[in-house]
Amino acid sequence: AVKIISTGYQKIPKERSTGSFVLLDQELINRSISLDVISRLDNITPGLLFDRRFVGSPGISIRGLSTIQSDANPLIIVDNFPYEGDVNNINPNDIESITVLKDAAASSIWGARAGNGVIVITTRRGSLEQPVSVQLRSNVTLGSKPDLYYGRNFLNSSDFIEVERSLFEHGFFTWQETDPNHSAMSPVVELLIDERDGLISSEEAESILSRWKENDIRDDIARYMYRTSVNQQHSLSLSGGGSQVSYYLSGGFDKNITNLVRDGYERLTVNSMLTYHPLSKLEVTSGFLFCNTIDKTNNNGGIRSLSGKALYPYNRLADENGTPMALLRDYDEDFVNRAEPDGLLDWSYVPLDDMDNSDYTIKTNDIRINTSVKYSISASLYIEARYQFEQQNTNTRNLQSVELYSTRDMINKFAYAEGGQLVFPVPVGDILDLRYRDRKSVV
Repeated sequence: AVKIISTGYQKIPKERSTGSFVLLDQELINRSISLDVISRLDNITPGLLFDRRFVGSPGISIRGLSTIQSDANPLIIVDNFPYEGDVNNINPNDIESITVLKDAAASSIWGARAGNGVIVITTRRGSLEQPVSVQLRSNVTLGSKPDLYYGRNFLNSSDFIEVERSLFEHGFFTWQETDPNHSAMSPVVELLIDERDGLISSEEAESILSRWKENDIRDDIARYMYRTSVNQQHSLSLSGGGSQVSYYLSGGFDKNITNLVRDGYERLTVNSMLTYHPLSKLEVTSGFLFCNTIDKTNNNGGIRSLSGKALYPYNRLADENGTPMALLRDYDEDFVNRAEPDGLLDWSYVPLDDMDNSDYTIKTNDIRINTSVKYSISASLYIEARYQFEQQNTNTRNLQSVELYSTRDMINKFAYAEGGQLVFPVPVGDILDLRYRDRKSVV
């Protein structure tokens, strides 16, 4: 049902920034280029703090931390309605202005939820008695690969191997040799054990170690897991109006090819705003927003070996011909090599193959429909009724093929022998995880 949610005085601040609010126009918003709105507020909004300690979208707060265990995020208002969806679905090219309310007075307008501050977003709309205006915006941003060699404390392969050799000579790894769980040992330790047991000569061992001392895992990570990023942002809008009707219609398409190989992001947006003035003091507004996003995450950029430990500096992801190589992860080399002859699935871990066989996709649809009726009693006093319906559904699809190490590891772990035959409680095959989340909001 429709209810009156605001009555009062219509007052537009004249200053860009005061102690209680910050007003950002299109010029400031478009100063930086990004797909999301929040990133464009960085470095231009006093009192707005960004928390970048964690991977993903940065956390934001106004005036600092105001609560410990409850939601500390500021309230997002879009066209005078609380916005319950993902703010990243809003196309920055559709925004007219952003106002950041920083003091407690915002609670008198938006209630208790405004205690953490309020970010008020006003989208673009047409104007009466204006000819048709067509605006095309297109941005392409190129980003280089991350520099893996800069500003990091990294023990080179030669020194690392000598440390492992010293530890081995002092018996540091003895417990792993007799571990009934067959825990993985580093390639250097495996090689030193073979040399000690006479499986290879000292000359062969030293020759292999000399080659390994020339390796640098960062070379392979930079070559096979990272690439130059290409971020595209395109938007087309039409606006104008006659004596009684004004309109705004826009469409946007964004495509990100991220630094991580096989990761990417696409967004399609459609936005419209129609305003009708049947009487000079009466205004009827109707808005529609549709957003579709596809987010692919198949490269986590954080390969791990040996039960979650970081890679060794002398590891290789591929050989000289570019053929992916296996790494020891959870079990020692002998245990892994016996898996297939004993009837189990191949238990080797090949990071580059895992990256190529990953299939993780998140698709989101966001629809927002709103309407309002506003009657101006005088130049500064008005009464207004608003209604909004918003629905956002998210489909997550994670296909874990049998080619992935995690899938084969799960199948093998639960296998057992019965009557001379191996039984697989977890069926041999792919694993498909589907998740669906639906969110609706009516105001």
